[in-house]
Amino acid sequence: MMLCSLHRAGRRLSAGELAEWLGLTASNASKVLAALERKGLIGRVPGCADRRRTYFELTPAGERLLGEIRSGSPEVPPLLLRALAAADE
Repeated sequence: MMLCSLHRAGRRLSAGELAEWLGLTASNASKVLAALERKGLIGRVPGCADRRRTYFELTPAGERLLGEIRSGSPEVPPLLLRALAAADE
């Protein structure tokens, strides 16, 4: 859902914004973001106005994975496909 949220937002988001959007604690959001970053699906970007702030964006690999999921791979759970469809509305 983190990848879907970044895609749906259409812009870079902070960890706090993602946590709030998904109803996660800051700690849980941080763990999910770290795992996605290790897998190369998201990247960190320093803020333009305040370089101490960190934002996250999808990498090309993250975009590709979302495309594969949207193509209806049989390995994708139906619940995730419904969530992706709702994100596009």
